[in-house]
Amino acid sequence: MAENPTRLTRRSALKAAVALVGGTLAATELGLLSKSVAAMTDDSAPRFLSQDQFLALQQIVDLIIPETDTPGALDANVHHFIDLMLAEWASPERQARYVGGLEDIEVRARKAGADSFSASTTPQQIDLLHSLDKEAFAKDSKDIFFSELKKMVLFGYYSSEPGATLELRYQRIPGDYLPCVPLEDDSRAWFWNGYSYGL
Repeated sequence: MAENPTRLTRRSALKAAVALVGGTLAATELGLLSKSVAAMTDDSAPRFLSQDQFLALQQIVDLIIPETDTPGALDANVHHFIDLMLAEWASPERQARYVGGLEDIEVRARKAGADSFSASTTPQQIDLLHSLDKEAFAKDSKDIFFSELKKMVLFGYYSSEPGATLELRYQRIPGDYLPCVPLEDDSRAWFWNGYSYGL
């Protein structure tokens, strides 16, 4: 039976994530991936990245989507999600790009006077990420690592339960038919599983 393209399912979200890292996913692997993602905890060891790279990734995702009055990317285990995608389904070229990109972040942190990105102060980390962001989204930029990483963070977060149900407004489909719903002025967007984050 074909999936309804307008209905959010864990299966469709995971397929999209795998496509993002340049891999393919057989139907028999979907169950394993679902269990792996669900089992991720704060103390789970990284599967692909080194411990230092994983710590830097953890801090980066926290700076991209920090915890406010709603959970942030750390609460959604986005760093584990990205590491799992790199370990199990990313192409060798994409794996190399992420390792090289994280190494470049470490080099830039040391040039700025810190021992490492993780040892940098929060303002130093934010300044470094702002520089990367400006370079990555500049016209004619050839370095796609940071823009790709940001898109992966957004995808991982907003397809997670806290991202879709607490950060955004989420209405279960099909749900109740409400022909006229007043909008509340609280700046929260509606969750839409058809949004691709430019991927």
